[in-house]
Amino acid sequence: MEQEISFALASGIWFVILLLVIWSVIWKGFALWQAARRSEKWWFVILLVVNTAGILEIVYLAFVAKIWNKKLPPLPPVPPPSPAPAQPTATSSLPITPTAASPTPNPSATPTSAPPVAPTISSANTAAPASNSSATAPNTTGVK
Repeated sequence: MEQEISFALASGIWFVILLLVIWSVIWKGFALWQAARRSEKWWFVILLVVNTAGILEIVYLAFVAKIWNKKLPPLPPVPPPSPAPAQPTATSSLPITPTAASPTPNPSATPTSAPPVAPTISSANTAAPASNSSATAPNTTGVK
């Protein structure tokens, strides 16, 4: 019976110590980061060496670095929403006509320019068919 109680007590103590270490590491890291950003070498060394379970770190952040006393700038005023433009409905009595700025294409209209002329192939422009014979190919190796 006594062993069960002492085991439960010991495991509870280890759990509290683990929570205390996590708490201290978080505050120490944040305080060291602030001290380094502010170029406060002595505070950085003191915060690094002295372990106070986060108490010295919280005091430094609250009273020296004053990170919670900073006033935020006022927010800019939000303009009121503009009314949505009126959408035409299907029951509108206005006729829809094309405007002069965007003419519609007329497929029956004749083109204004002549159609392109296809190139002609004459016998002077055609190349002789290539042969696989090495006798007609020029000697580029330099060896006879």
